[in-house]
Amino acid sequence: MFTFADGQELTSHTNRRRVLVHVLEGECEFQFGGEWQRLAAGALLHLPPNDPHAVRASFGTFSMLLTFAAEAATTAENLP
Repeated sequence: MFTFADGQELTSHTNRRRVLVHVLEGECEFQFGGEWQRLAAGALLHLPPNDPHAVRASFGTFSMLLTFAAEAATTAENLP
């Protein structure tokens, strides 16, 4: 679980695991698919592995719960 203060931002990054984002309280802006979207409490967002995304608290404090898939994405790096 993460809580962001007003104005706090996590710049663009990727993750090797599939992630489900659940906004618990407040509102935020999430960048995925190359565009910024406003998400409010109750919103669910699926982020595929290795997909660039960012998040910022543009509308005050907000909290989100992240659930990560058990397996990392298969890439050329981790193939036998």
